[in-house]
Amino acid sequence: LSSLIYRNCTHLPFFFNKMSQKIKFVARWLTNFERNLPKINHLEGDMLIDKFVKDNLNNIKFLTDKKKSQVLDYFLDFYNKAFPVHLVNTDFKVHNIMFRHEKAVVFDWEKMKLSFPAFWMASSFVRSIGNFSRSWFVSSNKIETLSKIFIKEYLSNSVFSNDKTNFNCIQIFELLTFLSEHNQGRDTINPQDNHLIYKLDKLLH
Repeated sequence: LSSLIYRNCTHLPFFFNKMSQKIKFVARWLTNFERNLPKINHLEGDMLIDKFVKDNLNNIKFLTDKKKSQVLDYFLDFYNKAFPVHLVNTDFKVHNIMFRHEKAVVFDWEKMKLSFPAFWMASSFVRSIGNFSRSWFVSSNKIETLSKIFIKEYLSNSVFSNDKTNFNCIQIFELLTFLSEHNQGRDTINPQDNHLIYKLDKLLH
């Protein structure tokens, strides 16, 4: 899928309709995966916020105290909420997806996690699409459009559609986890991740 995006999301006005259809195939693959989950449980928000927000913020040195407080304030209404959790492939990203006979094929299942929040895989995929906007020859407008197409297709068919108000929340969980792991021990952000601070700000508003 990575090579398809590079080829079809340039600033030239070609091939984009084909690319948008591929993204819908990925969304349908994910919703089918959810329908076949062996088990779905629920965890209280305070447990998830401690793990994915507070712990990660403690490890991220380059965010200001003001920004960290803003993130924590965002989650004030989520502490007593029950979140669906299930078996998750945390490496569900563009570079691990290919197509065969107009169907998405997902590989690299080494990073499986039990009891991770619903929408984690979708969040990881959307972030991996956004990474292409760092390339000067890729159209950021087309990348943003692909993300919107995926989100609309996915949320309209997900078994967790009734919980779609959680989607932004889980995107922040996943983004903070990535920033913490990818910048471990750094006092300044990895320059490749600068665009994620802008994404974080958008999610918080």
